[in-house]
Amino acid sequence: MNTTLEKYDITFSNQITAGFINKTVSGNNILATFLSSMIDLDNINQGIQNVEYYLDGGEYDSEKEYITTEIFSAIIDNENVSVFYAIGSDTFSPLFIIPLVDFKEISIAWREFLLTTPLNGSKI
Repeated sequence: MNTTLEKYDITFSNQITAGFINKTVSGNNILATFLSSMIDLDNINQGIQNVEYYLDGGEYDSEKEYITTEIFSAIIDNENVSVFYAIGSDTFSPLFIIPLVDFKEISIAWREFLLTTPLNGSKI
C-alpha cells in the first residue's frame, strides 16, 4: 500500500450494490469523504493539474484555486489543499487541510483505482 494513503488512513475498495460496482474510499477522516465525492475523472484530472501548477511555483490564479464536488469545495494555495462544505454550512473553517504533495499523490492513486477494472458502475 502507498505510505501516503496509510498516513491518512485511506483505503480504496470495490463494493457491490444492487448488482453494480461502486468504487469507494474508506478512512477515518473528511478526506475520505471528499475523495468519495470526487468520482468524475475530468474533475480529478483538473484538480491534479491545479495542484501541480502551485507545486511548480505558480502564482495565485483564481482559475486554479478551487476543486469542487456536489458536497465539498477545496481551496488550493501554494502549500495546502483545504476542504470545506460547499453548501449548508455557516462556518468558514476548513474541515481538513492536507499538503499539496500528499493531496496530489492520493488523487493520482484514486484516479488509478477508478480506472482499474471492474469500472465504477459496471454490472456484475
